[in-house]
Amino acid sequence: MTNLTTFKYLSKLVRVIEIDGQPWFAARDLCATLDMFQRTRRGYTEVNTSRFRDVVGDQDVTHIAGVGNGGTGLLFVSEAGLYRLVMRPDKPEARAFQDWVTREVLPAIRKDGMYVAGEEKLKTGDMDEDELTLLVMQRLRFTDLLRFFPAST
Repeated sequence: MTNLTTFKYLSKLVRVIEIDGQPWFAARDLCATLDMFQRTRRGYTEVNTSRFRDVVGDQDVTHIAGVGNGGTGLLFVSEAGLYRLVMRPDKPEARAFQDWVTREVLPAIRKDGMYVAGEEKLKTGDMDEDELTLLVMQRLRFTDLLRFFPAST
């Protein structure tokens, strides 16, 4: 298991952790981004886990202790569970997220073998090719460092 990586979609942050080489996504972050399966209890918003598990499936959900919430742990969903969750709702927030995943992230992975957070800024002119190249090089260098210095569990 490696450290948390945080991706930004619009103003929302989505935490991702790698387990056995596979990405797992923080359920709380996904539910906030998609505005679904949330309920308010005692003044704070939480994931309605039973409804969440009904859609995602138990095999694609895991609880990881010591991560987030002051160390009490977070619920994470597998990549397959993420796809199931993202492709289900018809809410405008979910549609925008679906568009981002299907128009930016997945095509970049298919074309280049990876997605670099922020690479869509190249199309809008908010970033030039040199800046994107620097981001890719930094990400590759970071990935190489993780191989030599794996996170302790």
